Amino acid sequence: MKIGNLSLALVSLTLPLASSADEIRLKDGGVIKGKIVDLEAGVFTVQTAAVADPIKIKQSEVTAFSTDEEIFIATVGKTEAKGKVSPAQDGVTIGTPDGVVASKVDNLKDAWRPGAKSPADKAADKLIRHWEYTADISVIGKTGNRESIGASSGLQALNKGPDDELKFYAKHNYSKTKNDLGWVKAADDLHAGVEYTSYFARPFFWYVRSDNGFDKVRQINFFSTDAVGLGDLLIDNDHQKLSVRAGLAYRFEAYKNNLQEDTSSPGLDLGLHHDCQFKYFKMVNDLSCTPAFDDFSNVIVLHDSYIEMPLANTDCWKLRMGMSNEYRAKVTPGVDRLDTTYYLKFVLNWK
Repeated sequence: MKIGNLSLALVSLTLPLASSADEIRLKDGGVIKGKIVDLEAGVFTVQTAAVADPIKIKQSEVTAFSTDEEIFIATVGKTEAKGKVSPAQDGVTIGTPDGVVASKVDNLKDAWRPGAKSPADKAADKLIRHWEYTADISVIGKTGNRESIGASSGLQALNKGPDDELKFYAKHNYSKTKNDLGWVKAADDLHAGVEYTSYFARPFFWYVRSDNGFDKVRQINFFSTDAVGLGDLLIDNDHQKLSVRAGLAYRFEAYKNNLQEDTSSPGLDLGLHHDCQFKYFKMVNDLSCTPAFDDFSNVIVLHDSYIEMPLANTDCWKLRMGMSNEYRAKVTPGVDRLDTTYYLKFVLNWK
């Protein structure tokens, strides 16, 4: 949460002037008391007692600061020191076992607490290619062709590098509903595929993807959408990402009966992805649209929106609540074009 100088000064007046608190002195004369979490990319992060979220203070607005505990300090000249920080006439001093290190605030590059990773280490971690895995299981409610209750499961493997990522995924939905004739299958569909994205010149990227599967309720024995195209990262930071993509696709759908002709046509591939990290939860939205060239009204629209939050104090187990929609303009007689799924998923993440 960003706060202007006047607001910061008001915040400081609401805090107890305890000697155990870290202190930041501002150029406008204001004083902020709290706990300095870190200094990274020219911004101090401070946890105060007045507000729940940490506040952000630009380094250029700070004349001096002090800490009641030892912290790590790195200067622009790559000097690193650990000790308590005290204000000085022309910046700060760091009391180390080897003596006192003096520096202007503008010459400080990073600051972090013992036990936490330094900003340099965080940046280095992003350059290391690694795998991330996700498994989920859920209870779902479904409206559309039939109202029902069922279950779904999914697996994902993501290989992330500094400038590209490779994703494999599979998800299956299955449910039954009871009507006057007995138990009837309401959902039995599978999506499995692979997607590769290369950020060759951020914020621009190119991608290639393939989505395959079946939908027995819609009487589709096999479907496949293969696409390649370009995209743009409109927003790209640690807390929020917004990207759009456009490309060419090839669609194939083979139907179980002769009441509907198979689809085999090139088309467009349009997509949007947005995710935003809040303090206690993450919000994600995905939207794709794939019209066929031979008939632009023959379109597939896939949508998924969810909120995800950690369970207890671990990042491994999460709870995901959301809604997904699948619209297929071309369906067999008696089958609805739109299926809407509401779900509650238990998600396991590991590396």
